[in-house]
Amino acid sequence: MVEVLVEKFDRFDPSQSLCDMTLTPYLLLTLAIFAIYLEPRRLPRIPTVPLWIMCFLLSTVTGTVFGVIDPTVSLLALLPMLAANGFSGQHPVTQTRILKALVVIICLMLALHLVPGFHNLRLLDQVKLRPDAASFTLYANYDKGAAGLILLAWGSRRADSLAAILNNWRTQLTYLIATPIMALGLAWAMGVIHPDPAWPSITPVFLAVNLLFTCVAEEAFFRGWIQGGLARLWQRKSWGEWVAIVIGAMLFGAAHLGGGLAYALVATLAGVMYGRCYVRGSIEHAVLCHFAVNTAHFLLFTYPKVG
Repeated sequence: MVEVLVEKFDRFDPSQSLCDMTLTPYLLLTLAIFAIYLEPRRLPRIPTVPLWIMCFLLSTVTGTVFGVIDPTVSLLALLPMLAANGFSGQHPVTQTRILKALVVIICLMLALHLVPGFHNLRLLDQVKLRPDAASFTLYANYDKGAAGLILLAWGSRRADSLAAILNNWRTQLTYLIATPIMALGLAWAMGVIHPDPAWPSITPVFLAVNLLFTCVAEEAFFRGWIQGGLARLWQRKSWGEWVAIVIGAMLFGAAHLGGGLAYALVATLAGVMYGRCYVRGSIEHAVLCHFAVNTAHFLLFTYPKVG
């Protein structure tokens, strides 16, 4: 085990005037993600509303109160209603397509941090976890998490129960083991990373944020929306499924070009494997496979890459 070098670790950056209550909207957003899998509850004289939407509304309210969200973007609370209309299938085809496209565009802008008015919690600022690693900054991205929540709820093929997730566990276990070996092995061979196992003190925080606000959002978009949409479009073509996987993986790789061409190639290969997980199972399997790669990368190799 190598010694972990942390140049700076301020969980709450003083310049952001953050307090413990700032965590409230993030916790409610986390509850909303898990609540997607709960049945809607009917209250007396109140129409049935999914619990995850209630959690999300409370999250946006507390986010505005505690300064995570500016009042100018508090209309984010209406996004689930817009998505519900777009994915309900109760409108004419043209109107449905327009609504779906609008929802996806908004979610994409949120995930890319193109919507002003968010003050995402900065957990790490220019930290080096290994002596020869590039420094990185870690944010808990509320905007990206919100985008992932909406696309997970309406844009992805989800398992309807825990039993469904565990149903084909042998196949999925193969992907969970093979994908990190293949992706990280390629990254090592290309000199992007090298073995350097460590357990940084920020590991629990990193893993929670990475799972909930990175893996869920990226898989819901690239696999659930892009790959899933293309697969449905070409479902009668013998090549449709594989082309959908490859296109989704290539776009996923392109999104990682900021880390360099080699980094993007590794992400593309990983994206193909995530795509196969989605085809053979559900969005949950793709998320877990993605999380397995990121966890192995963080704990066993140079993170995020050799500096």
